[in-house]
Amino acid sequence: MSNDPFGDKTVISLVESFQRLTNVDTKLSNICDLSPSTLHDFKAEDKLAHMMRNLSQNCYIFDQTSEGSSKDNNDDSMLSSQCFLAECQEIGQSSSDESVEVIDAITVVDQIIEVFSAALNRGEYFEKMSTELKEHIKKCNQDALVIFNILNCEKRRKQSPCLLGLCHEYGIGTTLNEKMAFKYYKKAAEEGNRFGQNFLGYCFKQGIGVPRNEERAFHWYKTSAENGNMAGLYNYANCFENGIGTRKDDNQAFEYYQRSAEGNDLVAQFKVGYFFEKGIATEKDEKKAFYWYKRSAEGGDVETQCTLGFCYQHGIGTREDKDAAFYWYQKSANAGNHIAQCNVGICIRDGVGTDKNLNKAFEWFENLANDGNSAAQFNIGWCYQKGLGTEVDEEKGFEWYRKSANSGDPQGQYHLGTCYHQGKSTQENLKTALFWYKKSAEAGNPFGQVMVGICYEHGDGVARDVHTAIRWYRAALEEGISAADDQLSKSKTFSRNLFTLETNYTYLID
Repeated sequence: MSNDPFGDKTVISLVESFQRLTNVDTKLSNICDLSPSTLHDFKAEDKLAHMMRNLSQNCYIFDQTSEGSSKDNNDDSMLSSQCFLAECQEIGQSSSDESVEVIDAITVVDQIIEVFSAALNRGEYFEKMSTELKEHIKKCNQDALVIFNILNCEKRRKQSPCLLGLCHEYGIGTTLNEKMAFKYYKKAAEEGNRFGQNFLGYCFKQGIGVPRNEERAFHWYKTSAENGNMAGLYNYANCFENGIGTRKDDNQAFEYYQRSAEGNDLVAQFKVGYFFEKGIATEKDEKKAFYWYKRSAEGGDVETQCTLGFCYQHGIGTREDKDAAFYWYQKSANAGNHIAQCNVGICIRDGVGTDKNLNKAFEWFENLANDGNSAAQFNIGWCYQKGLGTEVDEEKGFEWYRKSANSGDPQGQYHLGTCYHQGKSTQENLKTALFWYKKSAEAGNPFGQVMVGICYEHGDGVARDVHTAIRWYRAALEEGISAADDQLSKSKTFSRNLFTLETNYTYLID
């Protein structure tokens, strides 16, 4: 790696170009606060490094020349970023072509501010924005430290405080420092920046650079929403949905999600679709749910693209279309969605929208499982247990179920519970079986909910409690298990148990 502080030897040519200017050492000494004689002894690259470091630390471009000056004089006397860029361009024309690379670093900063502003307007996640920022810097073949230093000199640009906060929060071009991130977000918020207000609410909600305070988070989300930020409006709605800093109110949540969705916030569009699908604070309407899912997916939301694939696969709000299902699963999977990646493997295994190929599916699941995908770990366990694309090996199946369950996958937890319940590849242990069934059930898996109901009905691993059994059966019904699992429907165990219990214990039903 080059010892050049800016990661590019072309800096030398730029400084040499400065040296060809009249009184360049005097010019640099004024900026760097060093005597011309001292500066004269510096190497060329050290001169520019010192100058740029001083610019970034003291924000010379905007502040250094304004000490003791009136505002009117500032416009004429202080170096603006555009003047600095123009001077660099002039030098670049009179020196080697390589010096243009340094000019490009400043241009990249302008591009980053523009890209960042667009991402804010789209309401993208903070983590996604930080990833896009890193990728843009890398794509432009720039050093993050250089970009941060130049950006730091541009801090009076409208969105720069938020961008600098993001750099500090994720350690882009500088040391990760959540307190500094909070400082920049707070500065932007208090200056009336609606994006900064949303960032500040997030800091208070998550405890980034400041102790958690849900009431303050709610306040800043509300302020951001009132100032027209769709992401702030989404977070404001989310506070009502989950009771964050205010009372829980699904009606308010739905109203504000709708406003945010109509303002093209992609995550809000997913939420509106979800509320319509489940009938939360509105009448259940799968066609409207599909409309909002499709709008969010086509807008680029990766998670919703997976949901849209599921709608096409199972005919939710639209006709079944296996090819479309596979297309959207692939699109979401290629963008890194773990559930979609697993669904692609299931499609290959079962021939949904693509040719059935058990061996290819097994290899697909195996690669994902080894990378830590918990859903794939369950599926590779299922392949070993059933001999799909590989030979039957129930012990390996059990081990993969255990990995999946410990990683939090509801299906893995459910199947690990069945192994303990039935004594498959391990000793029978009804208490442990119930433990894993409950983990799965509490995560919303209807199969786990049914098995918890059965355990309570029969007293397997727990004292018999028919009332609790009925409640878990009902929870499974609400999750639509009758339409979701053909095998369970065929066994009629669930429907028979529920009918018998509700007939014999009607006094327990609320």
